Amino acid sequence: MKSAQLKRQEIGLGGWVEDIVLRLGGYSGPAGLRDLRDDLGYLAQVIWGTSYKTSPIPLPVTASPLPWTGAKDISIRSRKCVNGWLEEASSLFQPAIWQLGPRLFAELVASDQTGAFVSSEGGGLAILVLDRRRNFREI
Repeated sequence: MKSAQLKRQEIGLGGWVEDIVLRLGGYSGPAGLRDLRDDLGYLAQVIWGTSYKTSPIPLPVTASPLPWTGAKDISIRSRKCVNGWLEEASSLFQPAIWQLGPRLFAELVASDQTGAFVSSEGGGLAILVLDRRRNFREI
């Protein structure tokens, strides 16, 4: 072993993940890679009781990442934007549990309707409408 470091990455608010980064020598060729996998698996089994996800990653990584095929970034960063979007939107929402006719968000709020609702156009947006004057356990 040439060197060992703990690398920490901050995640979210107050969270983090930590990795052990080792620089190793003496493993070369196909037999060396097999021996390295075996040694890392054994070490992980002794430390954590499992060898799950202990495969070595040879550096530098030359493979290009696969193109992202998921949804585009739809994060909304402003409360004002969300309020305006829901109040002015023409999207209809229907109750997630019982079947009533779809309603506009503004109609749900005006009628003191509470509960979980999903957008009727494909169910892509879910909202939870609460009455802040009531105890949450009563809803």
